[in-house]
Amino acid sequence: SFWGNIVDGSNVTESGAANELGKTRTVYTLAAITPDITPETPLIPRPNNLSLVTADRLISNANTAIPNSFFGIDEDDYPTQPELDAKRKEIIDGILGVDVKDINDNKVFDEPSRFMSDPLHSRPVVVTYGGTDALPISTLFSTDNGGSFRAIDTNNGKEIFAFIPPELLKNQKIYLDNNGTDVTDDGESKFVYGLDGPMTIWREESIMDDDVIINNDDHVFAYFGMRRGGSNYYAMDVTDTDNPELMWTIFGPDADPTTDFSDLGQTWSEPKLHKVLWECGGVDCDPTEPDDLRDVLFFSGGYNPEYDKATTAATDTGTLGAAIYMVDAKNGSLLWSAGMGGSHDLQLSGMKHSIPGDVTVADINGDGAADIIFAIDIQGHVWRIDIESETTSRSDFADGAEIADLSDNLTSGDEFRRFYVGPTVSLSQKRGRAPFFVITVGSGYMAHPLNKDIDDRLYALFEKNVFSPLKDSSDKNIYTTIDTTKLVDMTKKDSGPADPATDTGFYKDAGAVDDSVDTRGEDSADGEKFLRRAITEQGITVYTSYIPEGATVPLEDEDSVCGAAQLGRSRLYAIDFVTGASVYEGEYKDLQHPGVASDPVTLLIPTETPDDNSIEKILCIGTECFGTEDDENPFSEVTTQILYWRENTQ
Repeated sequence: SFWGNIVDGSNVTESGAANELGKTRTVYTLAAITPDITPETPLIPRPNNLSLVTADRLISNANTAIPNSFFGIDEDDYPTQPELDAKRKEIIDGILGVDVKDINDNKVFDEPSRFMSDPLHSRPVVVTYGGTDALPISTLFSTDNGGSFRAIDTNNGKEIFAFIPPELLKNQKIYLDNNGTDVTDDGESKFVYGLDGPMTIWREESIMDDDVIINNDDHVFAYFGMRRGGSNYYAMDVTDTDNPELMWTIFGPDADPTTDFSDLGQTWSEPKLHKVLWECGGVDCDPTEPDDLRDVLFFSGGYNPEYDKATTAATDTGTLGAAIYMVDAKNGSLLWSAGMGGSHDLQLSGMKHSIPGDVTVADINGDGAADIIFAIDIQGHVWRIDIESETTSRSDFADGAEIADLSDNLTSGDEFRRFYVGPTVSLSQKRGRAPFFVITVGSGYMAHPLNKDIDDRLYALFEKNVFSPLKDSSDKNIYTTIDTTKLVDMTKKDSGPADPATDTGFYKDAGAVDDSVDTRGEDSADGEKFLRRAITEQGITVYTSYIPEGATVPLEDEDSVCGAAQLGRSRLYAIDFVTGASVYEGEYKDLQHPGVASDPVTLLIPTETPDDNSIEKILCIGTECFGTEDDENPFSEVTTQILYWRENTQ
């Protein structure tokens, strides 16, 4: 590993940032600043722009401002004051990195524990603050289920600081005690969740700058949610990693019943940073005028955990998570929302199911302001929102409707496909043919990945109205629904191809077996599902699937959210994004690493040829990376040259 300078192979307990942790970590939280604090709702309401570098926000044995309840300590469990004090000290020492539980069984209790809780679904992000190409000054930001937001120096792997929201301090005791019975998820889940959601970074340099160093009026902001850890969003100002600030916190209704975000469920959706034209319609909105633009974050209403148990599409789960929100990126205030109830600015009567996946936001006309949003709810209803170019208030900011229904109109007795992942939206432009959107999305029961009862699918839909919906005689928007009966079945290699002139898209059934690739037999793909977002680049859509096969090891809690312990395997697919035809000789490639594959990503690597601007496109699925000579890389025949670029300021 880069950090540790040893050959550690697949042993995650060796080397890495965890092994750079000492026993005097710098860890911040918030102390009690309002009366009548409870462990469930600490510090609500919460002020904005709180500097963390104060004595009462630094976790230490000397800081008595943090209530025992924040640490998950029930004072009634400790008959004497010395016993209570000892427990508090044990938890604080454990947070600061002391091996108070002797986790390595060497009978030494005052050495560094080197313990770092799991970043299960989150992904670290690296931000460059300056330096040179040879020695950049960069910081890695990550979150984990212990509840920590961490800043790590990429040059040496050492932690700069960590912040634990006070509502998640209780997780530290659970990890320290290693007692799964403390987890209160209706007694059904023994996994501890904290900050498990995706992260967005806003790194912006002042327009007056002539360098690429973060200084003066530049800023770096980090935004992240909780996923199954809760229904909050957090914003951190990490412009100066020696003086971090908690910019703002958005609370969901489970933490704050009076919140403006009454339909916000578990925060699974990655906040999408964009600029929008805002309240400027009276003087002609101009995207080149800074006063007409607002920096905002879009995110979906999130996940309703009732869908963990819902067995039919007709199950009444309520509207929790059935919304799309837009907030001010600097202060977190709610600017606009869409949803079913009267509290929303854009009221959509059919938006009544949780939307756990990311929203897709685009600036389709290239003027610098977002103008279209796509989303899909968990039952397969696809939504399109069009942002008006002349907005005077929240009420006329946007219009929208459902444009496709992939639920197949299932009856109350049917198992239903679930869509946890947001849509991948691409624009098809070909000479002699009108442009259209290709909306790609797959289904899969993410809450129960071992389920084999549901026949999942990957869909690609053609949305023909690109720059705006159709208009009626009064210039009002008319939204047409994509006819899903005209989707082409592209499951087999000799199917199709889909033709946008006559077809409305295509689908591929999960569970198919390509005899030329897979010799496991017809049942080898039972339960195949699509749990990760696709990418579409240069006319090729790449996506993965998960197949729950192999021996299972039952967990003590047989009702656990993710079921029995089983790794399973994953496949890699690459198709023409319009026709649906496989780019591979067979239908797919088997990935080597077990378990659910990561999101596909591409890396652009400059070639080593002198005086050649060409770059190679590398495809990576987690730690499995495929170069231009590998069959798994569908971009191997694509030659790319850097001719120009546009610098985005956010």
